[in-house]
Amino acid sequence: MGTTISGATGIDKVQDGTIVNADINSSAAIAGTKLVMPAGSVLQVAHYTSTITNGTSTSVEPTNSAGIVLGILHITPKQAGSSFIVTATWSYNWTQVNNYECVNIWLGRKIGTGNQSAPFTEIKKIFTDYNGADNGANDIYRRPNLVFIDAPSYSLGQTISYEQRFGSGRGSSNAYPVVYARNHSSMPPPNIIVQEIAG
Repeated sequence: MGTTISGATGIDKVQDGTIVNADINSSAAIAGTKLVMPAGSVLQVAHYTSTITNGTSTSVEPTNSAGIVLGILHITPKQAGSSFIVTATWSYNWTQVNNYECVNIWLGRKIGTGNQSAPFTEIKKIFTDYNGADNGANDIYRRPNLVFIDAPSYSLGQTISYEQRFGSGRGSSNAYPVVYARNHSSMPPPNIIVQEIAG
């Protein structure tokens, strides 16, 4: 048992080397870096909303250097060994005029010191609105969501950056359709939300 130290107010300090709730003043500010959250805890949430101009168009398939860039989200992990719940939403319209046409949604990731910039490594590329031989020439408006758990390898102090793109697609040798990004009151803009989850 340590020696009791009493101040002018007569408040006893920690005596046995173990800090418990009763030893911490209710107004004390504990730095987050001093805390280790249990596995499964949400450590932070980062998000961005695209500022893409409504009606921006492309007929190019998305890659890490092509298609329409909707934005980049940056997150610097607070703990080692975390996973990240990524929720991404796209907002677009297009008209199918030939068989086997579609839209491609795309996500890339890059890890390094500070906010990262292109080129990014592709981690998701997914066909959407693929109707095979149906060429009904419908004006299709969509806001698809993609939710997944990402568990990249990183070191504390590094930043994980996610890039969101979209573009045209096709399932055969037909021409690529024109696709349009949407950002207005009835078709809200694309966005990404990333949650860091303690490992």
